[in-house]
Amino acid sequence: MKFMLIVTIGLSMICQCFSMDGFQLNQTRPTTINKSLTIVNGDVVPTDSADFYYMVTLHSLNEDGSLFFYCGGAILGPDVVITAYHCLEGEDLSKVFIRPNYDNTINDIPFELYYGILDIRIYEKSDIHDICLVYLDKLIEFSDRIGSISLPSEEIEDGASVDVLGFGFLWTDGPISMQLRVARLIKQPDFICIQTWGTNNFDDNYQFCTDGPMGEDSCQGDSGGPLVLMEGDKDVIAGITVAGGKCGSDYAINMKIFAYVDWIQSLL
Repeated sequence: MKFMLIVTIGLSMICQCFSMDGFQLNQTRPTTINKSLTIVNGDVVPTDSADFYYMVTLHSLNEDGSLFFYCGGAILGPDVVITAYHCLEGEDLSKVFIRPNYDNTINDIPFELYYGILDIRIYEKSDIHDICLVYLDKLIEFSDRIGSISLPSEEIEDGASVDVLGFGFLWTDGPISMQLRVARLIKQPDFICIQTWGTNNFDDNYQFCTDGPMGEDSCQGDSGGPLVLMEGDKDVIAGITVAGGKCGSDYAINMKIFAYVDWIQSLL
């Protein structure tokens, strides 16, 4: 599977973009897939909201000591975060830091409030399995605004609504969002995803694709961030953003967390 890497905000970000109305077939297959995606046509999450307590952001350390954002993720445990593997592949892990979702922004905060990376685990080194667990160098301090998300107990169904979260670009190659954004997407049938992306780029055993009815989408910088739905009264992570085409125009590709539940639980 070949992906076009997008260099943004000073780092290779790995992007994603997508969209199509309803279950309409995409008659022209996109020529490129982007890895690294922001939320397109989404809503700003108020700074005082505690709805997305499990969201984290990945930041890379500049030579001048500043940190810049480039990917998302979600908290699975006090010292474990899940994200897309392409967000960390080839990176110097000693220069990547995790920021919990303190206030739904990525404004400057003291360096002491970030968490370093101790180690990572991947499912399998392949283009399809774009998923990894990140072990932190210290425990995250949980509060009423910061905590872990639950794993799904069942596979996501066609037509299901999921919320995608991120600070990524507002449109393809546009500015990033300094505030967390959320958009409602719809899980599309696998045959549409295969017809759009081909079997070399999409594996329905481990992935699913989404789009929004009004052009909602993920975009550059949203990679690794969670796609969330409700099971009963709890939020569960149904997927993570990994790839797509033009933001707001092509179906997005997401990792199917249910396919990895046994692997994840064995490592928690």
